[in-house]
Amino acid sequence: ILNGIKKFAISKDIYFLDKLLKKYKTIIFVNGCFWHKHEGCKYFVVPKTRTEFWLNKINRNQERDKEVKKQLAKMGWHSITIWECELKPSNKDKTLDSLLYTLNKIFLLNYRVKPYKIVEKEMFMNVAENSDVENGKITEK
Repeated sequence: ILNGIKKFAISKDIYFLDKLLKKYKTIIFVNGCFWHKHEGCKYFVVPKTRTEFWLNKINRNQERDKEVKKQLAKMGWHSITIWECELKPSNKDKTLDSLLYTLNKIFLLNYRVKPYKIVEKEMFMNVAENSDVENGKITEK
């Protein structure tokens, strides 16, 4: 699933480099722990030099990520974030199992059978109230 990485556009304003799964109407973001500020992760460490510059840059990345996900949700797309640390050999199998589970849930949600709308009985009752059936013929009242 994560082999193909390509650049694509969902709309004229949303371009990024990750994985698009049309069948699931889902986008998988593979985020670098440093570049996207993975809180609590050992791979996210604030640099000791030019700290303000880096924090501003990383915070802008986070804000952009939130905005893009909001726009995608408005267009009916699902988004999944996988962190760099989750693809390390010790975590990869667990991450891929979790991804498959999530994609199955999304598939079931997208392709569930939607209930039919039942036509109200009152429409038919009004017609019946305004007529009589005598000898197999309908006569208006």
